[in-house]
Amino acid sequence: MTWSWQTPRKMDDDGVETENPYVHWWNTREKSDRESLENSLVRLNSLPIPKYNEILDDTETQFGGTDQIPLSKSSANPDMHDDWAAETISDRLPCVDDDTIILGIVDTGIALGHRRFRGLKGETRVISSWQQDARFAEQADLPCGEELFGPEIDDLIVAHSQRGAATGDLDEETFNRAAGLVDPLNPIGQRDLDRAGAHGTHVLDLAAGFAPDPENAEAIRRQKIIAVNLPAQHAHGTAGNFLAYFAVTAVARILFVADALWGKSSAKNGSQGKAGFPIVINFSYGMQAGPKDGSLFFERMIRALLRHREKLGMTSPVRIVMPVGNDNLERGHAKAVLGQKGAIGSWPYPAQPRVEIPWRILPADGTANFTEIWFEAQATKEDCVALAQDLQIHIAPPRSPSFPVPKVSEQQYSDLIPSATASESVARVYSRIQPGDDGWRLSFLVCVSPTQDPEGRGRQAPAGLWTLAVEAHRDPPVAVSFYIQSDQSSVRGSKQAQRSYFDHSNYKVHLETGRKRDAFHYELGHFAKVEEPWEEQGPVQRRGSHNAVATLSLPEICCIGSYRDSDGRPTLYSAATDGGTGSTSGRAMVSAAYPGETAGSLYGLLASGARDGSVKAFRGTSMSTGLASRDILQAFQDASSDADLAAIGTETWLINRAAAHERKIGKGLLDRWGQDMTWGVGAPQKTGAGRLPMPTSWRRSRIDR
Repeated sequence: MTWSWQTPRKMDDDGVETENPYVHWWNTREKSDRESLENSLVRLNSLPIPKYNEILDDTETQFGGTDQIPLSKSSANPDMHDDWAAETISDRLPCVDDDTIILGIVDTGIALGHRRFRGLKGETRVISSWQQDARFAEQADLPCGEELFGPEIDDLIVAHSQRGAATGDLDEETFNRAAGLVDPLNPIGQRDLDRAGAHGTHVLDLAAGFAPDPENAEAIRRQKIIAVNLPAQHAHGTAGNFLAYFAVTAVARILFVADALWGKSSAKNGSQGKAGFPIVINFSYGMQAGPKDGSLFFERMIRALLRHREKLGMTSPVRIVMPVGNDNLERGHAKAVLGQKGAIGSWPYPAQPRVEIPWRILPADGTANFTEIWFEAQATKEDCVALAQDLQIHIAPPRSPSFPVPKVSEQQYSDLIPSATASESVARVYSRIQPGDDGWRLSFLVCVSPTQDPEGRGRQAPAGLWTLAVEAHRDPPVAVSFYIQSDQSSVRGSKQAQRSYFDHSNYKVHLETGRKRDAFHYELGHFAKVEEPWEEQGPVQRRGSHNAVATLSLPEICCIGSYRDSDGRPTLYSAATDGGTGSTSGRAMVSAAYPGETAGSLYGLLASGARDGSVKAFRGTSMSTGLASRDILQAFQDASSDADLAAIGTETWLINRAAAHERKIGKGLLDRWGQDMTWGVGAPQKTGAGRLPMPTSWRRSRIDR
């Protein structure tokens, strides 16, 4: 092949008014891949949050009215949405007690009719549930989908239960369809609850599920649920690039409904004093690539929403619990220092003028692959422009020489084409400069087309070992990080997506004993930590593999890791931070760890399956996050004063509890099977301040339904 670069172009050359490279790539390169699905493209208005311009400057909007996203037209509000106002939903809300505690959950496949989310008389504990890709139900203040409120869910439960009573056996098939939870007639509709297990149902059970037993009466009465069912995986994009739109609106809606519920209930109850219910929001999702300094669009919006709520006078605590991620062993992160000489702070990365990262892109991959290249923060935008001029980026396709990328300025991209006669490129590089809390960040996004195109349009990229190289002969040196972005097929469970990885020869997969390597190794019989040395392992690192949307360091946000309940060993998949971000808003450490596995011989944690009464095992830091949410909810329930409420659930509160529990270890502490938990000292980048046990309010046994 005779490779060549096209002249750099601005992102609006194609009439797409957006500053987000992923959205631009999808609109110009991936959108047509979905056109065979009837009515699968819609345009959504700007984020439907009250007084949006007062929360975040419009120039920072990631998704605007011109952006097309892969959501069924039947789900979209065809008109400009109304502003959110409590009086528009007040009549549909139930009335609850003043001591109610809210669990907000943002997930997929949340089974609203499940017994563990209902009361002793069969009534739902769900205050509201927004199905974001259900067929639009004429609720004018929503951009898409359908929102059901508690009384409406109860009516559906009665209508689809035997004997016409909430205590009768529920016909879950008809209930799920009537509630918009599944849509088998839509080619890109929801299917999660048609499977044996559903992620959202499993996580919600871990966080706030209770058997309808009088022993649980107080928790059932007080712990209520506000749910948001995210769209099916198709709408997230193959890189998860549209997840932020749905997730931000979901968090905003949970806060809005919870505060509207407080307004209605407190007016009826004649309440005085505190303003709002305590809220715990469980968001068990993530992305792999990003600045990881708290400056992603999703993170900036979360911070802005929390502060805006305070300005409205709502002073009750809000806690957001997120997973550290499961990508520790995925070889998706590399870090180096570019420059002639010197070092950066205490980082153990020697400066070098050039760093090469081999990038393995697999055959038969039906989705695009993405790598982000991020440079450390600069004081001004002009400094970022100067840095870009000092750099030279090279890309080498498989079995081809290296090609220097043309100097791409801000908001531009350049295409790599395989020959002079080729009509379309197979790779593209975007340049972007964006502000953060500690300055300005320069980044590049490298996009590579799928290696297999089922429709035979001739746009395949070659599979094999691509090489990314960055060169900078500068003093002082500058830190650079490489991240492979999420890669998923448009249909959950499909094998269409084959995730790429960094294939550096120095990266060691196994220890000499045959065990898989971790960022911190726990050898048999003791727990002495051994970090992976840069000089031996090279730039590809397990540290720094943490969730890119859980990096914001705020008192209200907790980031949860995972460990094995039987022996305390951190799970191999649980990601690790790198211990330092260079940013005052970035996350250096995990907050704490909760069980993600029950034993070395068992898979994951057991909790509710998609169907009532079923039990399913799932593994991952999402499950540990559900347990952390449960712990915070229980602490809110046990609180004896407003001062206690204000302290509970913050990251400091969680760190103190974890550290206190860790100090008990080695002093004869027994686990729930009577085994000695002599775990040794964990690494804070993996397990945070310590490993906390299974919450006491969890199931009495693994088969308690």
